Amino acid sequence: MNSNTNTNTSNKVKISSKILVIDKPIGLSSFDVIRKLKKILHLNRKDKIGHFGTLDPFASGILLVGIGSSLKLNQFVHKLFTKTYLAEGTLGIKTASGDNTNPIIEEDFNHQKLSKISALSIEELNQLYSSLVGDYLQRPPLYSAQKYNGLPLYKWARMTTVEGSTTTEDDIKEIMESKKEQKRYIKKLRVVNYSFPKITFEVEVSSGTYVRTLFEDMAQKLNTIGTLTALRRTAIAHIDLSNAVKLEEISESSLSFKQSCEQSCEQDDSRIFLKEYSKAINSDDLFFLPKIYLQDRKAYLYKNGNQVKIDNEMLCDLVDNSDGFIWVYENDDSNLLGLGKRENTLDYYTTIIPVVCL
Repeated sequence: MNSNTNTNTSNKVKISSKILVIDKPIGLSSFDVIRKLKKILHLNRKDKIGHFGTLDPFASGILLVGIGSSLKLNQFVHKLFTKTYLAEGTLGIKTASGDNTNPIIEEDFNHQKLSKISALSIEELNQLYSSLVGDYLQRPPLYSAQKYNGLPLYKWARMTTVEGSTTTEDDIKEIMESKKEQKRYIKKLRVVNYSFPKITFEVEVSSGTYVRTLFEDMAQKLNTIGTLTALRRTAIAHIDLSNAVKLEEISESSLSFKQSCEQSCEQDDSRIFLKEYSKAINSDDLFFLPKIYLQDRKAYLYKNGNQVKIDNEMLCDLVDNSDGFIWVYENDDSNLLGLGKRENTLDYYTTIIPVVCL
């Protein structure tokens, strides 16, 4: 690799590539978390902030929050990352939403059948549910953010209870029938505790998988009905709860930092806090990908969205297990330019295509 290094390179980590790993509490929506963080961090209108995938209010656990240009990586988190949950479901009852946020609309009173189900062991359940592992077709639930004619499904569902609304139950049935099953992937499904009617299970799934719908399918495997009663997201790919912080921890750290900076910091201490905050991760911590380092003219071209050609010698030490994706830096690890992709590898050089410029 070319050892030419620009000695004027800044050692500052880009604040725009910071990502917060939040342990979301039960009762807050994902947008509630964003709103609270804006206030805690004193972000202005120009500061972009958003989450990398919705977590329902009744659920807790990991919510990735990106600040600034790190949000450009959102589509790759959805495409490449699995999500792991610890969930609890109750057999023999059903709600419209598939979770305990709505009233029970149906109960299974077949005591003979339920008695047989209650006698099953964890091993027998895991053997039964092994058929769900792998490719899995799932229709989005009625109470979800999936849209029909520009309106989220959960809003269509609520319209049937609004006085004066012309939307009927038959309309909702027709809407749901129009929603096609989507291909999802269950990487791992394991029952960890069973005390009828409660089943506690751990599941690792592709993005876009509804765990409450999955549990309804799990109940159907037992020829009964079921509703999810608790849900906690414990990991997004390799990022687990050991990396996560609670909102109050960030609030306390931000306040303490602000007080210590009152005399010495610049006006925009929220940006300094984000740079110094040790529990915020950098964009390149999201993906374990190979790295390359560009200098001078090639770095300039890449930053402006142009593809660049590099000598294959620069890639000789890289392990190709990333579908061609690669982190691109200028000079050293302190200046991340973005996410690139290797294409058109010839005898002497490889073309690097800019995918996301940070």
